[in-house]
Amino acid sequence: MREFTDALGLPAKGEVDTDKLVGKKMKVKVNAGSYEGEYRARLQRFLPLGDGEDAASGGEDDYSTWDLSDLKEEIESREIEIEGNKTKAKLVKALVADDAGSNGATAAANGGEDYSEWSLDELKEEAEKRGILGNVAGRKTEAKLISALEADDEGPGSDDAAAADEPEGEDDYDEWELEDLLAEVKDRELTISGRKTKEKAIESLRADDAKPFN
Repeated sequence: MREFTDALGLPAKGEVDTDKLVGKKMKVKVNAGSYEGEYRARLQRFLPLGDGEDAASGGEDDYSTWDLSDLKEEIESREIEIEGNKTKAKLVKALVADDAGSNGATAAANGGEDYSEWSLDELKEEAEKRGILGNVAGRKTEAKLISALEADDEGPGSDDAAAADEPEGEDDYDEWELEDLLAEVKDRELTISGRKTKEKAIESLRADDAKPFN
């Protein structure tokens, strides 16, 4: 109880009104445990927030205080797969992602990125920065861009990355439906004068493709 009151900056003696503690912040350290054969975190200590820390500090600040051996033990107990060297930064990132219930936990653990929260513009910008935007054939959808970025994250050793590095060649606009072409024209904020035909849409998109990405 003293550890609890110290963590919240409360007096060591006197009464505690728990209703007034709603919304108060503190750190806790947990150890790996189990219940009925399933993983269950077990509270070990209450800790005060450090200087400048607040609610936005997140779980990563908590894990950063752990020893490397504690981090490895927690990773093993949760059965999170880590590729390569198990550095402290990589382990902390994996645990934070797992705490958040993110489907990108494995990607975070392996040094990758969870692109599912990125906007389409951010995905395009990142792909252009890496020089792989031209490898995405057809309409630059979120799914295609995420696939290309994930393949690039994996490096040249993966089959997906090797496929992504192949020259794109001619585009496949001729195979698109008019509805898809016009949707892409609208997404890029391009204009087509007069009747919106397939030929005009393709011409507009190819002209835009030839411009440097902005």
